[in-house]
Amino acid sequence: MGLVDAERRPLKTAVPEAPIGHDPPLDLSREVYDTRLAPKASFTMTEPWRVDRPGLGLRPRVVVEPDRFYTRSFDISRRQTERRTAPLCEALRQTRHSPFTIFLREAPL
Repeated sequence: MGLVDAERRPLKTAVPEAPIGHDPPLDLSREVYDTRLAPKASFTMTEPWRVDRPGLGLRPRVVVEPDRFYTRSFDISRRQTERRTAPLCEALRQTRHSPFTIFLREAPL
């Protein structure tokens, strides 16, 4: 999510994020967080934006990272092993390319 100016150029401002999902450590020993939504549930994010000039807009975006856990796992494995095997590097490359945007809009503030 971010702010855009009157010409629709992104502003360099702090961008709030609200991950929806769960984050187990790689050893699966516990849950760092679990913010997954139940079926038919919704999520609302509120942020006290300062509108300090005319023409500002809000550009919310929802990105899905289906392989986030595997990307972390492959990356750590690659860094911990002396031999960077081709299959491991290829798996890491593929998972890094799996995120996709499912929602992107722009609204005036």
